[in-house]
Amino acid sequence: MLELSNIYKTFNRGTIDEKVLFSDFNLTVNDGEFVGVIGSNGSGKTTMLNIVSGDMPVDGGDVILAGE
Repeated sequence: MLELSNIYKTFNRGTIDEKVLFSDFNLTVNDGEFVGVIGSNGSGKTTMLNIVSGDMPVDGGDVILAGE
């Protein structure tokens, strides 16, 4: 199971260009489920996948994969 719990991600924190991309974002994908990710440019699709893969840290929340 994959669980994103209360994910918070901000770009350019503390600047005039600050952008909150995720605020208390939650997602649960159970074993055997398939999920499609769609959205417009800049909506956070790639950022979410980078967070799930561990390539990008979150500013808050938990990423839980197989209970860890």
